[in-house]
Amino acid sequence: SREGIVMEPVESLLEFSEEESPDEEEWAERIQRVRDEVALLSERSRQVLLAIVVERKRYKEVADALNVSVNTVKTTLQRALSTLRERLDKKTFAQLCVLIMPRILAAGVPSEEAAVLDSAM
Repeated sequence: SREGIVMEPVESLLEFSEEESPDEEEWAERIQRVRDEVALLSERSRQVLLAIVVERKRYKEVADALNVSVNTVKTTLQRALSTLRERLDKKTFAQLCVLIMPRILAAGVPSEEAAVLDSAM
């Protein structure tokens, strides 16, 4: 049950007041925190996340390379993102999602449609 869970609008997680707007050093710290947390993921989770987000591979390509099913890739990606959500503060995770979600969505669509999505990013 999701009773008692307060859902914040995503916009509130992406906006900063003048006082909390991160400077370059704070951004660098956030980026390093994400890198550190990704490094702490299991090897398989890290491989899947980086293949999809950094290398822009499709689920099927990752599954073939790792000799696993597409569903295993999806589950592994979901677990990696859940782990990052638990370990990162809300704003950092929300900003990370805004950056990587288009690539994750593109990983699950046929190549022709993904090319259209990629060109829009």
